[in-house]
Amino acid sequence: MEFLIEFLKEVIFVFIFRYPGAFVRWIFVRRRRNFRSVLQDDGYVNATVTVLIVGVGVIVYNVFRS
Repeated sequence: MEFLIEFLKEVIFVFIFRYPGAFVRWIFVRRRRNFRSVLQDDGYVNATVTVLIVGVGVIVYNVFRS
């Protein structure tokens, strides 16, 4: 069971969430570095950026939903 949780954490958190986070980071560094180098930096940083953006989006949606 522990192996399954670790596997799901790696697959979902790192591989699915890291691409959008890397794209956002790439936009914010004004494309001074290529996308591949931003993607290879750290998967957890890119995934955290994605989770933060989704969280802020959910909060903004709920506040302005009226």
